[in-house]
Amino acid sequence: MNIRPQTASIREIPAPSSPASASAQEPLISRADFLFLNNRGEIEDRNRPIPLRAPFLDAFSAFSHGTLLPTPSGPVAVEDLLPGDSVLTENGGPQTLLWKGSWQTTPHAGTQLIRVAADAFGDGFPSRDMIFGPATRVIRRHPAVQARLGMDKVSLPLADLIDGIAVVGITPPRPITLCHLLFDRHHSIRACGLEVESYHPGPLHRLSLSQELRAIFLGMFPHLGCISDLDAPRFTRFSSADLELLEVS
Repeated sequence: MNIRPQTASIREIPAPSSPASASAQEPLISRADFLFLNNRGEIEDRNRPIPLRAPFLDAFSAFSHGTLLPTPSGPVAVEDLLPGDSVLTENGGPQTLLWKGSWQTTPHAGTQLIRVAADAFGDGFPSRDMIFGPATRVIRRHPAVQARLGMDKVSLPLADLIDGIAVVGITPPRPITLCHLLFDRHHSIRACGLEVESYHPGPLHRLSLSQELRAIFLGMFPHLGCISDLDAPRFTRFSSADLELLEVS
C-alpha cells in the first residue's frame, strides 16, 4: 500500500453566525480516512481534515461497522472491504469498489444515527436490526412516482423515514465509525436486505461550496480527474415532503 504524505491543510473556517455556533470550544474540523485505487491499480491511503458540515460528512456517514454487504464470495462486513474488491450491486451486478471513506463521530458533531428494526420495510427488509449513519439514502418504490413520473425507484433519505418505532433516531454514547463506498457510477446495494445508495455527491454546483471548500472537497477523491468523471446520479433523489406534494398534486 502506498501512503503519500499529507500536504493539504484547512485554514480556519468561520462558524455560521447563529446562537448555536457561539461556543468557542466547538471544533469546526475533524479528520477522515479514505482508501482508493490509483491509476496503477494500487491502494492508497489518506487521512485529511474535513469541515464538520455537509457535504463533507455525507461522503463518510452511511454504513456503520458490522454492516454486511453482498459480494461474489458471500456477505462481507463493510469494514473488511477494500478498494479493488468486488461488491454485488442491484442494478449492475458485481462492481469494483474504487473508494472507501470513513470517519469517527465526535460529540461536537451532534451526529444522529438511525436504528432500523428487522423487517421494518417488509419481511427481510432488513433481515436484522441495523444501525446507519445520517447520510444513508434508501431506494424505494412509490405508487405516485410510478403513476405520475414513470419512475420505477427513487432515493429517499433514511432520516425522513424515522417513525420512532421501527426506524428510530439515536445519539451514540460513544464514538462510532461510519463509512461510505464509491464505485465508477451510482449503484444500489443490499445492506442485510435493505436497498441503499452507494455514494454519489450529485452535481457539484448544487453543493454551494466556496472556491476554497470546493478544492478541499475534490481533494477527497484523488482517483478522479474531476468530479464530472462520475456519471449523473442513477436515482432521482426525493424527500418525504416531495412525495407528499406529488400525492396531492
